[in-house]
Amino acid sequence: MGIEHQQPRMDPPVIGGVASERSDFANLTTRSRVDSAAAATQSQRSDDGISREARLVQFIRGQVIPQLASAHGLAQHGSSAGRQRVAVDTFKPSPEALAALANLAMRENASAVVAFVDALLARGVPIEMAYLEWVAPAARQMGCDWESDRCDFSAVTIGMWNLQQALHLLSPVFLRNCSVTKSPRRVLLASVPGEQHTMGLYITSEFFRRAGWDVWCDLPAYYDDVIGKARGEWFDLVGLSVGAENKIEALTEAVAALRRTSRNSEVLIMAGGLVLVSNPEFAVTLGVDFTAADARQAVSRAEQAVASRISEQFRR
Repeated sequence: MGIEHQQPRMDPPVIGGVASERSDFANLTTRSRVDSAAAATQSQRSDDGISREARLVQFIRGQVIPQLASAHGLAQHGSSAGRQRVAVDTFKPSPEALAALANLAMRENASAVVAFVDALLARGVPIEMAYLEWVAPAARQMGCDWESDRCDFSAVTIGMWNLQQALHLLSPVFLRNCSVTKSPRRVLLASVPGEQHTMGLYITSEFFRRAGWDVWCDLPAYYDDVIGKARGEWFDLVGLSVGAENKIEALTEAVAALRRTSRNSEVLIMAGGLVLVSNPEFAVTLGVDFTAADARQAVSRAEQAVASRISEQFRR
């Protein structure tokens, strides 16, 4: 079924906090700052009526992000309306910073992640970059930590949930300046059945919405669900996300079925996912029109492909 509505919020059990005496954020690891604030934020409500969650948010905004900003030369901007874009094209988090965000997501809740991202935005980091260079890599970091036995499955599950919940909460901000068209292009985005990593798919759907596309995003149980949807409705583009090499053969068959049965007989098909980033030659095997390494590239290539298809149709 389509994931068109915000999921209900579920805060995980508290298993840590955020604090440290170190002044260099680059030295922040998965066990330093997130572990040492437990004492400062452990009580549910202090004498002055400030909740533990509020104290955590204050700490992130008041100490963690300022140290990060200092390490990367980012200055605090004034009002949101008067912010100037800083030179952040080369501003990417260090591995230690990503580990800290991943650990925050695993140990706290979605509100803490939102506070982290919101503080980045206050320093002039574009929200697109916060998604692509911070949240998505933090999710991949958690997956790598689980595969290497640096954290358990339950912690990763909590962390992934909190990251995705944070993106739902941030969605109104991300879509604030979305394009509006009278006849929007339509895209069907879906993961392969059984796919465990869907963070990238959700981020991609947000980028398409922001660009003015009408988006249907699905986590299907079977390929027939996607094929049936494309058979019943008109889509300009079908985007498929695959994360593992052992899914390529079945996905190739699904792409062929989409070509044969889609309501739009000239539907464009895009594929993305980590396995295609590592093995771009699989694009030929799959028989798709193009691939994309991230959400921003997906929208850009989709716009170009649709424009090219329309030009071809006019020349006929």
